[in-house]
Amino acid sequence: MITAAAVSSQELSIPSTVAPFLVWVVTTPVTFDDPARSLRYTGKATSDLSAIKAYGPLRRAIRYLGLGAVVLLIVVAFLSVLLLYPVVQTGIAQWASVRLSKDLGIDLRVERVELRPFGPLRLHGLFVADLQGDTLVHVQRLDLTDVRYSSRSRTLRVGALSLSNGRFALRTVPGGTRSNLTELLDHVLGTDTTSSGSDASVLCGSFELDGLHFSFHDPHVEQARFGVDFSHIDIPDARVRGKGLAVRGDSIIADLEQLTLHERSGLRLERFQGQVHVSPRRISV
Repeated sequence: MITAAAVSSQELSIPSTVAPFLVWVVTTPVTFDDPARSLRYTGKATSDLSAIKAYGPLRRAIRYLGLGAVVLLIVVAFLSVLLLYPVVQTGIAQWASVRLSKDLGIDLRVERVELRPFGPLRLHGLFVADLQGDTLVHVQRLDLTDVRYSSRSRTLRVGALSLSNGRFALRTVPGGTRSNLTELLDHVLGTDTTSSGSDASVLCGSFELDGLHFSFHDPHVEQARFGVDFSHIDIPDARVRGKGLAVRGDSIIADLEQLTLHERSGLRLERFQGQVHVSPRRISV
């Protein structure tokens, strides 16, 4: 038999039992699980993760390429600054002189080389001997731009040439009919074995020569006492500017914009202009 006191005690104990459950119901948010929505968000997260994994190597490759480009620019800048030092230029010139002399079989020397990233190739103290060991070319300073060589046509092309204080000693080889320049070009650029037998050529777009000492000597012809002797020419100081220079064998052709010279026989030319053709047999203007 349940007494009133027992019922009263049970009623009092109900709130203490239900209270934690009510707190959980109130504080816990109610969610409705949508299977389709869950699958949709799960697929999107999976695809995003796959995309991140796929683009990871590409991002690393781009980052490495950028780092490599920066390092390359730093190295190029460092070498460009390093090449401006005379000590480095002298070392390069000496190494190149020895290597070219050995490979080409000629006596070639360069005191200093200026390698400019955006300028001409400048040579200081250039010396070239002919195959007999005599001086052919001696230049204090020589600037060259756009130098190219074609082995098929045996042609050396120069875009622009600027020379300061140079010596050019052209002469006929003793016992032969060709000049020392022709022999040297054939030796360096190779001899044509085809039936045409064309000589090696040097072509220059524009040129400027200041303080040039030019001479030509033919040992097979006796020197004349009077007048201009074209077999023995000596021009101690010439200033030449022009374009379209072509040296083929013993023949020189050029369009002169300005020519000033004094030949030892007394011949003088001041600011001469015109197309000139020089060969061992004649000089035509």
